Amino acid sequence: MARWDIHASDCRPRRLLSFPAVSTYDWLLALHLLAAFCFVSGSIATGSFHWAADGDSPSEALHAAVADRTTLALNYASFALVIAILVLMIFKPGAN
Repeated sequence: MARWDIHASDCRPRRLLSFPAVSTYDWLLALHLLAAFCFVSGSIATGSFHWAADGDSPSEALHAAVADRTTLALNYASFALVIAILVLMIFKPGAN
């Protein structure tokens, strides 16, 4: 029998791996670990950028890129999508 054989009863491929259901506690733990990792890596990156700049002033092109309305709108939209995905993962609407 090949690895991807199909069951005759339901015509779906067999599952090679089975994963247990993830509880709300597990999602929150993963979220907190991810947030801690982001905080630490962001702090390190910010410190290295400040150290590298050391008295250098930002250019006008950088100010224009940061103040661009399209960039800001896309940044806010991506943040809203991340929050929506987290809400869906935690509350799992439609799950039994």
